[in-house]
Amino acid sequence: MAMIRTKKKQFVTACLIGMLICGIPFGIAGGALLHRHGVLKQELARLQKEKEAEHIYTAYRFREDKNRGDCIMAGDLEQIDLVSGEVLQFPKRGELEGKYLSAGAKAGIIITDPMLLSEVQIQDDIRTYYYDYITLPQGIGAGQIFDIRIRFPDGEDYVIAVGKRAERVMEAGAFINADEKENLMLASAYADMTVYEGTKIYAALYTSDYQQAVAVDYPCNLYTNTLATWDPNLLQKMDTEENRRNRQILEGNLFDFMGVTMGGAGTQTIQSVTESPADISTE
Repeated sequence: MAMIRTKKKQFVTACLIGMLICGIPFGIAGGALLHRHGVLKQELARLQKEKEAEHIYTAYRFREDKNRGDCIMAGDLEQIDLVSGEVLQFPKRGELEGKYLSAGAKAGIIITDPMLLSEVQIQDDIRTYYYDYITLPQGIGAGQIFDIRIRFPDGEDYVIAVGKRAERVMEAGAFINADEKENLMLASAYADMTVYEGTKIYAALYTSDYQQAVAVDYPCNLYTNTLATWDPNLLQKMDTEENRRNRQILEGNLFDFMGVTMGGAGTQTIQSVTESPADISTE
């Protein structure tokens, strides 16, 4: 009888151990499922919160490429809707039409306030000139921005005008807007090109419309410099004294490079264009 009770007790113990062993994996799996459920619940709550924080904005983009200074017309604009969790601000259609671009923009670019100008200041002395002596990069098109520079045979290189744009490109030249000072500076540069063989006037393209313009440093010849002292269109636009000093340095360097002197004996002589016509001796 005692043996039967012992066997029964062993059987019960074995059953309990078996149930415990079998239940461990199920317990682990259940715990993992509960943890995963908690993670998913947190993720859903986060996504719901983000969705509630999202805003739908109406913005506008360009249908075609635009150039700096172009006026924005109704037909240039294409409306799009944007969704963002951040607070953003885009100009309305009425705030775009009639405004000008501060820089060029590609088709599809979304328009923002920093891209806009209320008006383009056009100086009274701006005119469109045709220049056929400026070397333009191959393939340059209307609307591209560039500086006009002059390079002398001794390697000196100066900036004549900055931020210019080809209004129309022809086979032998281009139409370019320029003010009175720029036009006379270019005339002086043309004279230099004819006097000093190997001189080149050329256009240097900007890599981006957003680039800051460099300083103009070309010292024009004295005839243009003298004209600036009395021409009412050029008053307060040119520092004639600084230009005179810089011109003397420029020509001194060129004469040294060419192996000539001003008024010397026994060598080739070139009359400096830094002397005014009235100062040139008539002996």
